[in-house]
Amino acid sequence: MTVILNRIYRILPVIIGIIFVYGNVLGNFNNEVSKNPAKTYVINLSDSKNAALANIDGFVQVDDETILIRISQIQFLAVQNICSYSKCTVELQGNKFVCPCHGCEYDINGKVSQGPATKNLKTYQTSYDPDKGTVTITIP
Repeated sequence: MTVILNRIYRILPVIIGIIFVYGNVLGNFNNEVSKNPAKTYVINLSDSKNAALANIDGFVQVDDETILIRISQIQFLAVQNICSYSKCTVELQGNKFVCPCHGCEYDINGKVSQGPATKNLKTYQTSYDPDKGTVTITIP
């Protein structure tokens, strides 16, 4: 009986340690998932800071990484302005995005038009409500 108890006492800390580490890994994973919920922006077109969106090809900076562009009377496009190649902030120049770090270029829809980038810019779903005069952007 003593031999069995000694073995249990020796492996018990190992079992507790495994449970503790496993629990922390799962706990941290779940916390990471909950730290990054989807973002939703509602852009009011009558707000003076969004006046550029009254015109086709007008754009506004929504947050540090997102630009909203009016591409037609009823369509808007939300684009992440972070280069897919170098992670630099791209600049909207006319009808294209240009990365100042390596010269990558993307068309107005965020598609690569000149490398070295091979991946398009991220785009996000938008929804235009003409009755309310708002554009909703959902960033997953």
